[in-house]
Amino acid sequence: MTQGSSFHGPSLLAVAARCGLPAVAKLARTPGMQGVFRVTIGYHDRRARDTVTTIWRSVVEVRLEIAFDGAIGKALQHPFDPDRFNTFAQALFGLGFDRLKDAPALPAPGKADVWLIERAAGSYAHGLLLSPGGAAGDYARLVNAVRHGLPEALRQVQ
Repeated sequence: MTQGSSFHGPSLLAVAARCGLPAVAKLARTPGMQGVFRVTIGYHDRRARDTVTTIWRSVVEVRLEIAFDGAIGKALQHPFDPDRFNTFAQALFGLGFDRLKDAPALPAPGKADVWLIERAAGSYAHGLLLSPGGAAGDYARLVNAVRHGLPEALRQVQ
């Protein structure tokens, strides 16, 4: 784990838990589930609520779910275009997402926004941390893939 991982990982996983969302690994083991992606964004300066955006494909449907930390009510769920899901998945696979580890030199807590990007299918689950402001190489391309393929994750709510 890189510097800051021991703080950022548990704190970002806790956002999903506070929103009442199951872990991606648990969601992926749901009967009929084919794949899950989740982007959790922690805003260091509290300019917006931390956000958890999940897309999943099951044998029945493809869904988008967005939850905002501390927001009253349930997470927002909408149908999600299967082609967009496939395009997003291929973008991450093309970057070798499953082999990437946490980005190097994560900022100290409270110094910059940090993202947790996760993927799960069946019994496999993988996640990594990065800071979009300091991302370089494959991590910068990963930030770009989220910005273009899942812009809903970047929606800020106060």
